[in-house]
Amino acid sequence: MKKSDFIELARSSTDELKSFASFVRLAEEYCTHHSPFLSNVDLDRCGKVWFTMEIVNANALSEWEDDGRPVQWSERWIAEFQDDAIDLVGNLIDLLEGRNQVD
Repeated sequence: MKKSDFIELARSSTDELKSFASFVRLAEEYCTHHSPFLSNVDLDRCGKVWFTMEIVNANALSEWEDDGRPVQWSERWIAEFQDDAIDLVGNLIDLLEGRNQVD
């Protein structure tokens, strides 16, 4: 996968829970193991961002499951989780594009 494709997936991943969950799963490989996009220092930072994304993802999936896995869950996603997802994905994109290094 090219870095530009990965970034495009990142940008569209926060629209709803299922796309975010899929992206977090994909990002695990690129953010916690050898990445063709990042140096080792950036990989450590990326891993921290991914870990926080995974926490948001796990919390959202847990709430969704507690609600009976409804087909329509966008209001709850938007109200409770989307802002955090957008911030985290933005941090990840900044790392990938060499801007605003996250600690």
